[in-house]
Amino acid sequence: MDIIKSIVVALTSPLTLALLFLTIGWILAFTRARKTSRFFRFSAFIWLALCSQTFFADLMLYPLEHTFRTSGQNISIDKNSHGDVEQNSASPDYIHVLACYYNTSGNMTEVSRWSECSLQRNIEAYRLYTASAGKAKIIVTGGNFLREKEVEYAHKAVDFFVSLGVPQEDLIALPNGKNTYEEVKAVIGFYQQGDVWVVSSATHLTRLSILYEPLGENIWYQPVDFHSNGNLTPSVTLPSLSALTSCQHAFYEYFALAKLYLIPQ
Repeated sequence: MDIIKSIVVALTSPLTLALLFLTIGWILAFTRARKTSRFFRFSAFIWLALCSQTFFADLMLYPLEHTFRTSGQNISIDKNSHGDVEQNSASPDYIHVLACYYNTSGNMTEVSRWSECSLQRNIEAYRLYTASAGKAKIIVTGGNFLREKEVEYAHKAVDFFVSLGVPQEDLIALPNGKNTYEEVKAVIGFYQQGDVWVVSSATHLTRLSILYEPLGENIWYQPVDFHSNGNLTPSVTLPSLSALTSCQHAFYEYFALAKLYLIPQ
């Protein structure tokens, strides 16, 4: 499965797909299919130019990142006159923070081992926990999908939250899952009652809403790690590397959604 996922990730890259088209066009140039060869080479440049535009990337990301209800992206952390945090009236019972990545290799500081999406998810979960005045429980998921297979992501996430001052008894580690589906399945198996706020990357909202359907109205989503700002203003800019990266995130998520619809789990 790791090999298949690596292939899918590679093919969702606009650069990889453009290179593939160029290679096919170059091979066909040595045959009689000259018109087909030109088509593939021309398509490679058009595709790369299109995906390097910020507006096109925003168009691809908008349906994924900006069309679902959330728990409120600007939840405040209120304090009383003594400086103590007061519980937010919309506090959840559980906060599920999904796994992203933790680098187990190399010589680096602990915070550098966490990927950007991991840090954003963890910090937002901690912020929500603080806003609940410690009333919510943080659920961390993620199994042994890291480079060192004996290391489980959920346990590293627990260490992260403990280092921020979250009591061990307020943390629930479910070291299950090598993908989003398995992580959600672990939480549904654990769940009994109460409201759950799910913290993950904004591109995951559609897929998570499908996977979490068994919990009905008790689920809210707190998205982080946005790759677009939600403004669809037509524009033409210089080619952007960030636009290429954003397109890859969008294409990967659309592929995951197609797989979910075509192969129900």
